[in-house]
Amino acid sequence: MIKFNQLLSCFMLILLSIFSMPSFAKSVEELIANNELSITIKIVDSDNIVAKQAVTLVIDVATNRWFAKGTRIHDVELAESVILPLNELAINGTQRINGTTWAVQTREIVIYPMQVGIYEVGPILVDVSINTESDGIVSGTIQTKAIEFETSKPAALKDIEQYIVTPALSIAIDGVFDINNEYQIGDAITETVTLTVKDVPAMMIAPLAQTQLAGISIYQKPVKISDKNIRGTSTGIREESVTYIFEQAGGYQLPQQTLYWWDPEAGQLESETIPARKWTVVGNAVSIQHLPGNTSFWPFNVNVMVNLLMVLFLCFIIWQSYKHKQWLVNFYEKVSNKKSRDCKKSFLEAIDNQQWQIACQQLYLFIYANKVSGQAGTALYQQKNVICLKDYFFDDVENTVLLNKLLQAAYQNSDEKLNMHEAKKLIKKKQKTSKVSALLINPNKIQLNQMDDDV
Repeated sequence: MIKFNQLLSCFMLILLSIFSMPSFAKSVEELIANNELSITIKIVDSDNIVAKQAVTLVIDVATNRWFAKGTRIHDVELAESVILPLNELAINGTQRINGTTWAVQTREIVIYPMQVGIYEVGPILVDVSINTESDGIVSGTIQTKAIEFETSKPAALKDIEQYIVTPALSIAIDGVFDINNEYQIGDAITETVTLTVKDVPAMMIAPLAQTQLAGISIYQKPVKISDKNIRGTSTGIREESVTYIFEQAGGYQLPQQTLYWWDPEAGQLESETIPARKWTVVGNAVSIQHLPGNTSFWPFNVNVMVNLLMVLFLCFIIWQSYKHKQWLVNFYEKVSNKKSRDCKKSFLEAIDNQQWQIACQQLYLFIYANKVSGQAGTALYQQKNVICLKDYFFDDVENTVLLNKLLQAAYQNSDEKLNMHEAKKLIKKKQKTSKVSALLINPNKIQLNQMDDDV
């Protein structure tokens, strides 16, 4: 009987403990239903949104307990828009709700709507993990409500397709063409244009227009983009660097470019201009002067007069030498091939010092000195024709590969460099000259170094 009473007492205690236990919240849905968890979404400055203007969605997740870990937003998709990569870190804060302090995690989504119209953002999924009072850590996925916004286009932007929405934009240009300078064939100018845009990430800055010019080879370095954030103000920076190599003589011009931007704070259209650039390229052929005609002397049989004539003749030679000293210098350089030797030496020195652009120019001058100088005095030479490096090495596959390696090192910052052995092989005297003669006959097809697509 005593044992039965003890068993009955234990059974009653068990039942009492079961029925007296509080109800447990098993999911995040129950936390929301019990007013222990909430999620809201809103748009910052939803009025007068211009197409291509940044739209910021703010998602607030709040709980009357605390978060076990950071919230995570699922991928968001929206047609005809650009969505910036989400920041993995949430903004933590607190909020007083009905006299109770709630922990809040805020996440922001930045969207760039590219067209005019109404954009509907569907429910956004958010992973949460809450440290509850009696149920331990409760994790799950909740979602926001759907939200929409409308974009428009001011009348001032009606006929403008390319523009940026920003309160400030500036342009800096380095490497300006000199309209008063006469550039030589084989010279090169590198122009760097830097765009700085406030409150716009660099990835949203459109590239500048590039103009192709006949007689000019154009090499563009990889674009540099970066973002800076100073005291809460973000700035996007885009840097484009282009090298122009002058291949043919003539006058050239790059057209003006105008960049439009809409100032949302002032509500007006602004613009910045990259001015047109003009320059002149001249050939580097050197005119060859001829010796004066034969001079006749009166013959004399008198010894004293002969000696006098010898003195006069010597003075005449000295005078003529002084008068035509430039011709003598040119004649000596031609006979001794001095220009070719100087270009070869400068080319090898540039290779040794890894000055690749100077090496390209000296290679061109070396070939020019070797081949074109042999045409001096002819009508063809006086036309100031030039040589195309690509066509010059057309029949030599190995040297063509070496030439491409040099050009890549000079104008595309390639890690593969030309060594001294390869450089000497590149300027080794060619046995076939018929190719050069053919080039000089048809100057219309001459280009310096129009490279293949894979260079």
